[in-house]
Amino acid sequence: MLELHLEDVIRRNFKTLFPDLKIVDNNQHYYTKDGNYIDILCKSKRDGSYVVIELKRDKSPSRALIQLLDYMNQIMEEFKTNNVKGILVCKCLDRRTRSALNALKKKLKNSEEISIVEFDLEMRMSKI
Repeated sequence: MLELHLEDVIRRNFKTLFPDLKIVDNNQHYYTKDGNYIDILCKSKRDGSYVVIELKRDKSPSRALIQLLDYMNQIMEEFKTNNVKGILVCKCLDRRTRSALNALKKKLKNSEEISIVEFDLEMRMSKI
């Protein structure tokens, strides 16, 4: 499965998967002023915070967390707000990334600023 397929599945089922969020990127990657693209940019229906969703189809390397934090910072700067959260969607979080995230959450004011969603999605071809 490609990351593009994962994004398609999430976008098609977004309201079910993330009922407290609404997509604000016109259903396409959001390009930052730095020339990076964010997989899915949305906002919280509860508090209006921007939420950056980064997708990784395979085991998430530690650099995925750095990438997510960088994108969150870019959104903070572009929209002049500190009200930005992040969600890393991956198949399996590796030990180093989980450890780094735990250390980071201990330092954050709100431990919900960064979330991890692990998935188990299997696509099969069948003959008709």
